[in-house]
Order: sequence, then structure tokens, then C-alpha cells
Amino acid sequence: MQYNSRLIGAIALMATSAMAAEPGAPNISERPVFTFSGFGTLGAVHSSERDADFTTHVFKPNGAGASHDWSFAPDSLLGGQVNARFGPRLSAVLQVVAEQRYDKTWRPQAEWANLKYQFTPSFSARIGRIALPGFLAADYRKVGYAIPWVRAPRDVYLLGPVTSNDGIDASHTIAVGEGNNTLQAYYGRKDIRSTYQDGDPILARDSFGIVDTLEVGPLTLRAGYQTGRMSMGSSKDFFDRVRQFGSAGGQLADRYDLWDKTYRLMSFGGNIDQGRWFLTTEWAQLKTNSWAGDGQAWYAGAGYRIGHVTPFASVSRVRLTSPASDPGLPVASLPAFLRPATQQANGVLDSLLGAIIPDQRTLSAGMRWDAAKNTAVKVQVDHMDLSTGSGGALKNLLPGFSPGGQVNLFTVSVDFVF
Repeated sequence: MQYNSRLIGAIALMATSAMAAEPGAPNISERPVFTFSGFGTLGAVHSSERDADFTTHVFKPNGAGASHDWSFAPDSLLGGQVNARFGPRLSAVLQVVAEQRYDKTWRPQAEWANLKYQFTPSFSARIGRIALPGFLAADYRKVGYAIPWVRAPRDVYLLGPVTSNDGIDASHTIAVGEGNNTLQAYYGRKDIRSTYQDGDPILARDSFGIVDTLEVGPLTLRAGYQTGRMSMGSSKDFFDRVRQFGSAGGQLADRYDLWDKTYRLMSFGGNIDQGRWFLTTEWAQLKTNSWAGDGQAWYAGAGYRIGHVTPFASVSRVRLTSPASDPGLPVASLPAFLRPATQQANGVLDSLLGAIIPDQRTLSAGMRWDAAKNTAVKVQVDHMDLSTGSGGALKNLLPGFSPGGQVNLFTVSVDFVF
């Protein structure tokens, strides 16, 4: 929380300075306007797989299956947001979310904390912690009430698990026929704790992205591109040892080490919502140039509103497009005393490859009931078909787990806003 506190303090200081410098700044009788809102999800999920855990992303340590028969951890969270307006052009937002973290705690952390200046009605810029905008649901992927299904389609959204960026962005909107087109560019960095090695940080540096969003009536189209440099300390330690095996070890480490490696994420999506029915689809591609792997994913979903009830269904596919195994270091040509260590290193490498990006298909169906004002109850069934030899999107695999099987999930959730 120390870094979050420094960030929030810096935003508050900049807001105060900008208020004093802004032309037409409010006089002493005018005061900033603050508004508060909140959101949350209480969700319980059950998995048919007893020898592995289902979680909603790689930064959560456990979930339903091996660890718990029913688990609240994958989907449950509580969030609060404060919006502040300091004048006609200057505003700020702070969003804090409490959900399961890498260390199994539920400590709140700042999801957004930024200052926005509206230079013209069509052009604005922000500084601070900002939502990464590539996916259609980027601005509300943690607000279950705002999406029709229990959770944003995991097969696609797992390719971009980092949800915010510490840096700057700028947006420009122009009229296009009867609609609007918004071009957004951003730059920054992010440190996030993973479940590896008790919180080994993943470091994203020089993250740059550009997103274009077209909105015309009920239709929304979005295209995004993001690139940057990524590092992970624990894997660097392993590959530093691999380099000690001579030129073959050096080549292997250069290929797979996740340290200062360039990554690229592309995404395209479209949504049409006619009021009574909606149809949405997204596609994404990730390249990491490391053991974390490369992948492609897509989903398509639809729903039909009947009064307060909305039945929905979706189909999705994610696949690993880089090797799931590697011959590794040559064992036969090495002296006998080096072979055990070499075989161990090859085993570790194979356990890393394919551990992040799964290979599976998912069929989902469910129903949303808007039971009361600002409250939605959802029931969802997911059928995951894991590709041959793949553990899919499951974690904490036990010795009895059989790759390439089928897994069924059943989820009940209550989403609310206030």
C-alpha cells in the first residue's frame, strides 16, 4: 500500500497546484464537487475438477476445485470510487478495490487514481493510474453489474490480465456521421505481484498503447495495440543458471528468459445492443518473446432481455501459439556428473512453457435477473474442454490431475452498485 499512498498523494498535490494555475479557477466561495459511488460482487463458484483450481486470472492464488469445493475468491470483490471536479476543466478520480490478492489477503488497493484536464470539449489528458483501455469492457471489467455475464470472458481477457497503467494518456474525439470516434494514446509502467515465489513482481516498463473506439448508435467498435518491456525476477535467476551450461544454455536463456523482453498485445472487438437483444465479440493476440508464451483468443456472446430477466450464452477459444515444450539442454553429450542438473533444468523449463496461456474451448450459458434497483442476480454454467496435454486455465495442479479433460463450472453471483 506504500506505493499506492505515494501515488494518491502525488495526484492530490497536482490537483491542488492545477486548481491554482487554471484560468478561471474557482474563487473562495466555490468549492470542489465530490461524488461517491460503489460496486461489488458476491459470487460463489463450484468446479467439477477436484485436482486443480479454477481462478479468474493469474494473480489469484487459489479458487474452486482442489482448494475449495465452493469458492468466493474468483469473483467476489468490493469497490468504491470518488469523483472530484475542481472547475470546468479539471477533475480527478480515485477507485479502490478489495479482492483476493497474490498473498491470499483482501487488502484494498488503488485501481484508478488520476487527474484529468479537459483542454477542449474534444481533447483531454490524464496523469496517474489509468485503466488500460484495449478491451471493450476495460473501464468496467471489475463492475459485474455492468456486464451481462458473471465475469468478463476469461479466455480472451486473460491475455491482458493487467488492468491499469501508471503514466499519462490523451484522448481526442471527433464526430463521424451520426456517431463519435475517439482516439486514445497512453504511456507508462506497472508493477504487479504475481503468485510465483510468494509475490515475485512482474515489471512492465515503457508500456505504450493506442486505442480507437467508434460509437454509432447501438454499435461500438474498438481496436487496440499495446507494446512494452516486461521482466520477472524469479525466471531471470533460473535462466542465469541455465547460461552456465555454455553456448547451448546461453541460446536457450536468450530465447525464453522473461527479462526486459518486448511484448505486444493486439485486440479487436465489437458490440451491438438494440435494447431487447445484444451481440458482442472480441479477438486478441499476445506475443511475449519468452517462456510466458504467445497466444490467440476470441469469444462471441449474445443475450435477449425479457423484462427483468436476460438469458445469455457465449463460446470462446484460447490457444497457445508458441511451443508448449522444448528439448532443452543437450543431455547425452554432457559428462555424467552434469546430467542430473541438466535434466532438472529441462524439467523446469517444460513446466514453465504453457503455464500462463492455456489451450481450451469454453461454452457458457446463464441467466441474469435484475431483482431490484441496482442489484442483479446471475447464474452461469461453463463447460471447459481442455486441449490434449493442456491444463487449461487451471492452477495448483495436483498429482492426480489429468491434462486434456473437461471441466464444468457452476457460478451464482449477486452484483450491486450504490
